[in-house]
Amino acid sequence: MGGAPWWIAGGLMLLALIVWVSRTPEAPAEPLAHETLQHGPFQIVAEGRRISTGTFPNNGGNPFETMEVTGFRVRWRGQDVAVPVGEQTLLRFWRVLRLVDAPQPALLVSTTDFHLITEQDGQLVVRSIGEPSTDIAELQRLDAAPDGQPDQPRRFGIEKVTPDDTVVRDARWLKLGHRHVLDVQTLAVHPVRPWIRAGSSDPLAGLNGGGRGAVLLSPGRSAYVVPAYQSGDAQDRRYDGLIVVDIARGDASGLRVSRARSRYIDANDFTADWVRHHFRWTRDADGRERLEPAPDARPLPWRGRFVDFGQQVEYRVAPVRPEMGDALVRFMAERFGAQVAPDWIDPSMTGGDTFRLPGCSHVLALGLHERHVGLYGPAPRGAVAHPPDCQQMIRRIGEAFDAELASGRLDALFLDAD
Repeated sequence: MGGAPWWIAGGLMLLALIVWVSRTPEAPAEPLAHETLQHGPFQIVAEGRRISTGTFPNNGGNPFETMEVTGFRVRWRGQDVAVPVGEQTLLRFWRVLRLVDAPQPALLVSTTDFHLITEQDGQLVVRSIGEPSTDIAELQRLDAAPDGQPDQPRRFGIEKVTPDDTVVRDARWLKLGHRHVLDVQTLAVHPVRPWIRAGSSDPLAGLNGGGRGAVLLSPGRSAYVVPAYQSGDAQDRRYDGLIVVDIARGDASGLRVSRARSRYIDANDFTADWVRHHFRWTRDADGRERLEPAPDARPLPWRGRFVDFGQQVEYRVAPVRPEMGDALVRFMAERFGAQVAPDWIDPSMTGGDTFRLPGCSHVLALGLHERHVGLYGPAPRGAVAHPPDCQQMIRRIGEAFDAELASGRLDALFLDAD
């Protein structure tokens, strides 16, 4: 029987499949965005383009799929604005932000760094903020409306942008990255240092708050607080703390946090409410706002934490002794009818850490680690998705167990030493 060799036939089939996938009818693509916005003497030209989504077939994606992203140009009096960055010149940007509360028309443009564009005495002024870097540009309003406190940091990458996404308002102080604060009222840029220099005489030398967003602004709007950590002190022990950054001076002071006095898992627990509960603002002899421990603060109840991995959520309790795992198992059995089930990876085994519960179509599993207990819902074998009903069950159990922890009956199972 004649015919092409198998390897030729296979190659032709693969080629045909690729052509078929690439020609598979799709919904008509919307026209690419193209818009020009006027801001004082500046024109912001937003231009849409399509790029690959970067998906792969083995992840269930279409390798030919694209998405629309927005690129920006800025024109001033009919000419494109060029921003020198090192040995290069930028004419296109990932994001342009209109500072509508500034005393004059002002723009922040960015790719990986921020640049401030204004006009002075009829001349174009371009100021680069900080040294060139490869970090994603990040902006945080330190006194955002309505409460005048820090909001969530915004990161600006390559994405589709609407006109509303080009406006920054309702804040005077903008933290740009982690080393600069912009005063929108005066357009002055304040370099800041959110860490205590290593090797200095400060007892908290090396305490570092770089890379974290601010959680609290002082009552006088002169300083902000960021969670911090120290990788090792004189005894090579890691510890957590707070950095208080003085905006005008640019320097920082630090406070070490004691887990024995203020219960927490790690520095992610240092929210605005947590800081207000354990600390208070004062002024020193020079009038500088300082943060100090509140002498009458009582420890807050221990709590667990939900860690979100996208499709999967895990409930963790830390830092704890191994006996906390037994307490959580008893609680699930008594309150939710949990029963020990065969191991979800190898059903021939029963390790006592896999459970079936009413309302969960698969199983929940308990992970025991050196300092924490984790409850999670694994995906069934051969499946990608995690059953949503089991994910909801984890949240129900976690919220109920947090109430049990708040009673104080399980306090002895926590490791509260620093």
